Amino acid sequence: MALGIGSAGARIVSALSKEMTLVDRFAYLSCDPADLESVDGGQKVLIEGPIDQKLTPAMVRGLSIPYQSEIRRLVEGAKVVFIVAGLGRATGSGLAPVVAELAKDSGADTVSIAVMPFGFEEKLRFYAGLALRRLRGVSRGVVVVDNDTLLKSTSDATLKEIYDLANSEAVTALGSLLSRQSDDSIPVGLN
Repeated sequence: MALGIGSAGARIVSALSKEMTLVDRFAYLSCDPADLESVDGGQKVLIEGPIDQKLTPAMVRGLSIPYQSEIRRLVEGAKVVFIVAGLGRATGSGLAPVVAELAKDSGADTVSIAVMPFGFEEKLRFYAGLALRRLRGVSRGVVVVDNDTLLKSTSDATLKEIYDLANSEAVTALGSLLSRQSDDSIPVGLN
């Protein structure tokens, strides 16, 4: 199962769902209805909160409490759950560790894909670091997509192009791991 959390997670998992992968189910969680409207297929859970208030990761964790039984049902029966989230903002940083823990408690091996903020997004790095530490504690493995590395390798690109590149790189990496073998495939493990 692949589960996209927040804007970045929804975009990446939605793109992954269009590839030939070994993933049986796709699901999306967000606090923003626009994230869920932009994806095709899969199960969708909207974590509702106050409309006029800026959310923090702690607030999102609190808002998720009434939805935890629904999240447990989403991951129920999955052997492996890939959790994809951009860290730093409220939704990804707040929900990703909670969902990873719920998936682990359900008996699934949990692999998290964390898209980290840029270095110049200093305010986001604190929340991202905390969420990444919590993810590492409850996930079997964590793949970190470092936006700064992409920024340095494509100095001519706009910020939107770099976000798109980060999402594309995450989809390519996950697609390679989760696709059926072809004659010219090189087998790799997640260890």
